Amino acid sequence: CVRSGDGFFEHHGQDEYFRTVFKNNLCIGGPGKGRQGRYSSGMGQAVSLAGYNSTCEFDYNGVGTFQTPFRGLIGDQTFTDLEGLRRLTGGSHSVQVDMGVFAAAVEFPEPVYPEREPADLRLKPGSAAVDAAVLIPNVNDNYTGKGPDLGAYELGQPPPHYGPRPPGMDEETAWKEKSR
Repeated sequence: CVRSGDGFFEHHGQDEYFRTVFKNNLCIGGPGKGRQGRYSSGMGQAVSLAGYNSTCEFDYNGVGTFQTPFRGLIGDQTFTDLEGLRRLTGGSHSVQVDMGVFAAAVEFPEPVYPEREPADLRLKPGSAAVDAAVLIPNVNDNYTGKGPDLGAYELGQPPPHYGPRPPGMDEETAWKEKSR
């Protein structure tokens, strides 16, 4: 997620949520102070989780900011560096990232409108997000490096196809292609 406003953002205000696990995400926030629909986009923090509490888990995430200071909110506590984030969440494996984590030049979406073409968010080899995720069986167990990567795409693998299938392609055809 690369977004105007808070990068890793949960918008339910001060309401607590319980036993919520946040892992393997890659989020970058930046200049915001606007609205997206009926919700505020936030101030451009790396993380804003006002409802976080001791029953939640936040670890193995890559978070950062673009043109705003690295800072955030966990529960009712603020942090201004990676160590502060780790201290407040109890997770020691999260990493700080920036726009340089991507292989392609990615335009930051500010202002939010007009709409843009989807950005190429595949990772740059050697970036902080490569091999930084935790294994989640049946989700990211086909990783290609020393471990799974943060974010939506594994380094070296093509991005998945979204939208309508090409003519002649259905679930059975796709399965036969993979098993060859």
